[in-house]
Amino acid sequence: MNSNFPSGRGIEAAVEDHTDSPFRVGRVFFFLVLLTFATFASLFIRQNFSNVWSHTTNILFVLLVAVAKASLVILFFMHWKYEKRWKFVLCIPTILLAIIAVIALLPDVAFESYERSSWHGP
Repeated sequence: MNSNFPSGRGIEAAVEDHTDSPFRVGRVFFFLVLLTFATFASLFIRQNFSNVWSHTTNILFVLLVAVAKASLVILFFMHWKYEKRWKFVLCIPTILLAIIAVIALLPDVAFESYERSSWHGP
């Protein structure tokens, strides 16, 4: 037996532990389709029940669904579920740069200075 693998069962067992079965991929695809239908359903709920489901609630719900779908894609189709802890070393600088970009662009969006720029003509 090869002792380089945590289970001690060898490379074949390690590959079997980290491969997605068609059943698992099918389940993830089913949840992605279900969440897509939930996004479309929120539009109809907003149109028919506007006294209960406000525009802000609809936006928050759609964003929550988008985060859930992105998480499923990242975890299963990009195989992040099976990666070691080094993935955080790659993500932390990216997250920090995204936060810095949002903070740096916030004054432009808040004061709508892009409408007064020369790009939009006279």
